[in-house]
Amino acid sequence: MLKNRTTTKPSARTLNSLSPKKGASTSSKASRSAIHHFLSISISLAYYDLKVRHTNTALGSLWYILSPLVTFFVLFFAFKDSFGSSIPQYPLYLVIGIVIFNTVQELLTDSAKKIFENRFLLKSINFPASTLILALCVRVIFSQIPILFLVILVAVFSSVSWLSLALLYPLVLLMVLLLSLGASVVCSILGVYIADLGNAIAFSMRLLWLATPLFYNLDQKSGFLKMINFFNPFYYLLHFSRELLVFQRFSGPQFLLLVLLSGATFALSIFIWKHYYQKVVERI
Repeated sequence: MLKNRTTTKPSARTLNSLSPKKGASTSSKASRSAIHHFLSISISLAYYDLKVRHTNTALGSLWYILSPLVTFFVLFFAFKDSFGSSIPQYPLYLVIGIVIFNTVQELLTDSAKKIFENRFLLKSINFPASTLILALCVRVIFSQIPILFLVILVAVFSSVSWLSLALLYPLVLLMVLLLSLGASVVCSILGVYIADLGNAIAFSMRLLWLATPLFYNLDQKSGFLKMINFFNPFYYLLHFSRELLVFQRFSGPQFLLLVLLSGATFALSIFIWKHYYQKVVERI
């Protein structure tokens, strides 16, 4: 004998659990809107900084090319017969070292004074201070456009495929930004407490400029310089960039090392930012 099957209507609570959650979608939209607002502020600040930076100069944005170009010619004609004779594709080897080192130096020295220079803005309105550091990175990306043309010209002169170089250059720039971002955040915090931090960084970078193999090959030098560069993150960044751009070789172990260094530096910077930013705002 068959039993009558009774159907029960699902409860309102069951229907609510099966239906899409409005709160989650609203929160997702709010997050996307916040990220979009954050990025738009950073891009606007970077554009304004680029516009003001060389407003009253005759050459304008050409200064971004002029500085590495003059440095390149001086070093090339000074060392092409000594160091350059044993380095393949020496012109491209040299200009990549100059461009990358100058980019890192610009990020670190400018970040040391970013928060202090904008202290009135940070205290007057509810302004996301982290956009100042991101805007600095965006400005560097914009400034790399004319520099890339310089690197391509040297690549053509050195008989290196300029198309491959142009396609691989964004990866190198990404590694430069990732490695420098965490250090830039730390420098921006310390710059509030140490007034001469920007000058100290500039002086330290000049010393590091001589120790880092920008215009020479480290294999040509003594064990003392090799020991210094063993602890020098710029050396690994330069070596990876030159292997990729000059010789079209991808070094997996060095790429992994740079990713680990970038991650560790960025994690440290987030910790310092969360614990000390409020004290920094009160101090300025």
